Amino acid sequence: MSKTTDFFTPGWQNLFTNHGVGDFESLWNAKLGFVDEPNIGRGGRSEVGKLVIADDSGKQHIFYVKRQVNYISKTLTHPITGIPLTLKEFNNITAFQSLGIECLDACYQGYRTQDNELQSILVTPELEGYQDLDHYQPSSINESRRITRELANVIAKLHAAGYRHGCLYPKHIFINPDNNEAPVRLIDLEKVSRSPFKKYNALKDLTTLQRRISNNKSCQLYFLLCYFHLNKHNDKIRQFVLKMNERRRKRNKR
Repeated sequence: MSKTTDFFTPGWQNLFTNHGVGDFESLWNAKLGFVDEPNIGRGGRSEVGKLVIADDSGKQHIFYVKRQVNYISKTLTHPITGIPLTLKEFNNITAFQSLGIECLDACYQGYRTQDNELQSILVTPELEGYQDLDHYQPSSINESRRITRELANVIAKLHAAGYRHGCLYPKHIFINPDNNEAPVRLIDLEKVSRSPFKKYNALKDLTTLQRRISNNKSCQLYFLLCYFHLNKHNDKIRQFVLKMNERRRKRNKR
């Protein structure tokens, strides 16, 4: 068995240790309530479970524990051996937070090799008060426009920083209109990648998103106006919409 590489982000270790899950081994063997059926692929396994921990005051905290076997991502710094996919996602979370791109938080990440398997863990706290975009229902037109504007701004920051989400579905966008500081947060950052081609990043991510959100053309136009920081419809938006439609047609033919 190789050495375990792991750490907690500040402020979390005591809570986990007091609950008996303060290290890799205990988190790996913890009994969890699984969120979805485990994914079997890439020659390995990936599962996400829910862990509930009560603090000293009795308040319950909910965490999501992603455990993976032999899930590896090739990177520029590790083009041959790659790194654990959970470590890539943790690094993306850290990078986004440093850039002010609103996203989920992380409590813990770790990995080890045992019995010829790469085992890795990522623990993230529940985004309390948030719900995914698929289930979000605005209470008013003003709220809908505010959330649309905030979403456009978050994605614009993502692309301006040279990132592509790569899996920008409504279920990976979390909304809390009562949170004034971060009403929109992005999750599931394991497919995020760096790319200098910002126009391509925008085209790929926004085509994915626009295919799955409201067909209301005025809502889509308002989103694009906010994304491009424009006051009115112009040729830039027309050309972008044409490119999205063409990309969508090509994908539908596959």
